[in-house]
Amino acid sequence: MIPKFLCDKKLDVKLCIFLLGLAPFISCQSKAERDKQLFAKDPAAISDFQRINVDLNTVRQITPENFERLKILHSRYPNALEIEQSYRAALIIREDWGGLEKLLIENSSSERTRADSVLLAKVYIKLGKFSESFGIIQSIDSAASTDVEIRSLAAMAHFGLGELDAAAVDLDSVWDTIIGQKRIDDINLRGLIYFGKKDYGKAVETLTKTLDLDPLNTVAYNTLSRVYHASGDAEMAEKYRKETERAHEQLAIDENRKMTFVSLANKLKTAWNERRYEEVVRLSQEMIPIADKPNKEAVYKYLAEAQSALGNKAAADAANAEAQKIKGQ
Repeated sequence: MIPKFLCDKKLDVKLCIFLLGLAPFISCQSKAERDKQLFAKDPAAISDFQRINVDLNTVRQITPENFERLKILHSRYPNALEIEQSYRAALIIREDWGGLEKLLIENSSSERTRADSVLLAKVYIKLGKFSESFGIIQSIDSAASTDVEIRSLAAMAHFGLGELDAAAVDLDSVWDTIIGQKRIDDINLRGLIYFGKKDYGKAVETLTKTLDLDPLNTVAYNTLSRVYHASGDAEMAEKYRKETERAHEQLAIDENRKMTFVSLANKLKTAWNERRYEEVVRLSQEMIPIADKPNKEAVYKYLAEAQSALGNKAAADAANAEAQKIKGQ
């Protein structure tokens, strides 16, 4: 059975940076250069792409309508690297692992980059194709033996295949880095391995490390409940079962707040583009209490610009001051 956190683990959606101006020296580069030039001459496509990327790069969301537009752009310019990277990011956000697998396989060749190999290995993990994932991992250069990301993927593949000892070796070989980088999913996986090996004391010790770093981690709470149940401690098992429920409820509240923020952010951008500055002020003031730190700074900047456009200098200065205060924290 695949642990839930392996299914929940997010892939990195940062867009890669490419040097698109290099002179082509193999066929795929020639196609990329051709599509880049054609795309540059298509103002409607550029406008669509820029609008879609605003959501991808800021709120990490994409509407079904924008996703369909992005698919059309990708089919029209399949070798334009910036479009492909946005398309990949959109597939990750939508958790369309089958679609991402297909894209990576279609683009595969003997020249597949290391980054693409790592991404494909992650996708195979998401799809439960553990043997395929491990095959990709083995193809990566030998220096990866001390690479924490590669060892983490190898551990997940081994764990999925039921090879607990091999998974433990993978994680233990980079354990100091895992702890130093606070890699919670890896810590949880090590706890699950201890649990699977019936080393309940070590499982409790390891999973408690997760809760020190992430007090709302439902995987750790749930696994601790199972560990205590297996060890015969019904009282502690019930305690952590209740903690699991509490964490789920709080995370649901947090998720609702994020969804509300995204909805308001879309309205804010529309109001800003249409120069409805009074509405921008109202929406900004509604968003500030539910915004996280990076977004709160951005909202204050919108508020400052809107107040300035309305001629409210004092209010604009106050909003700018709040944005600077957040930036300096």
